[in-house]
Amino acid sequence: MASNEEVMSINEELQSTNEELETSKEELQSLNEEILTVNMQLASKVDELEIKHADLENLIAATDVATVCLGTDLSIRWFTPATRELIRIKPADIGRPVHDLQNDFVNDDLVEECEQVVRKLIPTDSEVDCIDGRTFIRRVIPYRTDDDRIGGVVITLIDITSLRKREEELRVSEGKLRELNKTLEQKVVQRTELLSILQHTTKIANEAKSVEEAMRAAMANLAIYNSWRVGHVWQRSDELAERGEPLQDSSHPTTAEHTHADFPEQDRTPRSAIWVSTGIWHINEEFRHLLTGFDEFQRLTEQMTMNVDEGVVGRVITSGQPRQVRDITEHQDTPRSCIAGLKLHGAIAFPITIDREVVAIIEFFSEQLADLEPALLEILPDIGIQLGRVIQRKHLEQLITDIANEEEKRIGRELHDGIAQQLTGGALIAEALRKSLPDEMAAQIDNVDHLIDILQETHNDVSRLSRGLMPDAIAAADLLPALRGLVAETKKRFGIDVTLITEKYDESFIRVDTTAATIYQVARESLHNALKHSGSDAVDVEVSTTKIFSLVVRDHGDGFDMRETIPKANGLRIMRYRTEAIGGELTIQSAEGKGTQVTLTIPRTRCQS
Repeated sequence: MASNEEVMSINEELQSTNEELETSKEELQSLNEEILTVNMQLASKVDELEIKHADLENLIAATDVATVCLGTDLSIRWFTPATRELIRIKPADIGRPVHDLQNDFVNDDLVEECEQVVRKLIPTDSEVDCIDGRTFIRRVIPYRTDDDRIGGVVITLIDITSLRKREEELRVSEGKLRELNKTLEQKVVQRTELLSILQHTTKIANEAKSVEEAMRAAMANLAIYNSWRVGHVWQRSDELAERGEPLQDSSHPTTAEHTHADFPEQDRTPRSAIWVSTGIWHINEEFRHLLTGFDEFQRLTEQMTMNVDEGVVGRVITSGQPRQVRDITEHQDTPRSCIAGLKLHGAIAFPITIDREVVAIIEFFSEQLADLEPALLEILPDIGIQLGRVIQRKHLEQLITDIANEEEKRIGRELHDGIAQQLTGGALIAEALRKSLPDEMAAQIDNVDHLIDILQETHNDVSRLSRGLMPDAIAAADLLPALRGLVAETKKRFGIDVTLITEKYDESFIRVDTTAATIYQVARESLHNALKHSGSDAVDVEVSTTKIFSLVVRDHGDGFDMRETIPKANGLRIMRYRTEAIGGELTIQSAEGKGTQVTLTIPRTRCQS
């Protein structure tokens, strides 16, 4: 029974153990199912990792970026295929230190840079050049593990060779563009300067009081721009010129101041004409002291004549276009061979034209002649046209003055031959009537006597007026006596105090008859205006000669507003025309209540030649 009980106890234990084993079996079956599930998940993850790994490798290969991963000891952990083009590396080199491998960098500082990043944990970026001319951006950054520990460095190398090349091309293009912009700016500035010269020349042409003044101002303007040292003006001397006025003396009509309509076509012979100097010069003041022998060159130039087939001037005459010569000593006329001693080699000449006909030539000289800008060559003919208009306008002004003088003379002759004769006849008839009246008709006799006096006084007025309109020619030597006579006649006729002041006057200063005649006419007209408009009881007439001639007519009367009166005064306009015709200057100063002063000034050259 004890054995049976033991057996039964063992049986119960075995049953209990069997139950535990069955429970364990169930647990193992459940665990096995879980392991199968995990295995399936792991297999799926492995497949995903393989796909990601393949994608990553393809991405790295597609980007073609050289990348190397190094450990903390700078041993190679992995690299991309593009790295082989820069570092001599192969799959078997994984685990080797990077400094054991050769690379293509010009400055082999890769190891030092990696050690610095491992030590300081600061990424670095730098541009590195290769021995084959390529350029890369090398970036070295720390490699951090999942638990945020430093496991080494990652090196990336990005090829910027093409970018560098494009940048260089861009810099070259920008340089060319800047140079082009600079050239364009220079051209704009140059064009602006040339337009300024043309505008200034046009202003000179509009405001010049004489042809000589316009020529001198235009030459000075051009010489400053082009650094030309000496300028000179030629004019044509032919049948047309013999009828006209030389440019240097505008008191006589000149060929250059005639238009095409003034003479028949057959009278114009420019190709067979002789060209002579005008005596108009421009000389650079800073250069003057270096021009040893210039006086001889100037004298020879003013004495010589030029034909259409001689020198640069002849070529301008023939072509009607500007011409330049680099060394005039090799082409110059024999009479001016002394120009070689002046060290003047470059020369240029351009025409002055009226209706496309060359009437004068301006020539310039310099030490050397650079190529002229095309824009300057374009405006030189326009400058010549503007100066030609000065000549043409001065001719028209001279024609106006001549017409006015002729008209005055015609009116004077008509007064003298017509009205004066009729007044004389009327006075004779009145005298005969006076004698025929008996003494008892005293009242009628007084009326006839009064009529005779009126007719005689009117006859005297008409005679004085006709003499004023037909002035006798005044010689230069007779100017002072003529002025004294004018003053004496004015005092006698009008009973006004007229004083002639001559203390500073030299009678030998005036040598040109036309100048003397103009001075007398201006003095007479000024006196007439003072007596007619000023209301003054005293007038001073002063003549003086220093470096210039000066005539001053001054009254002490009412004066006038110059802005309102001068534009309407024909007498003043005529005086200005006559003054400008002899190269002088007329100025008028007046103010209400302060009287009027008329001043005529004439340069010495206009008074003596």
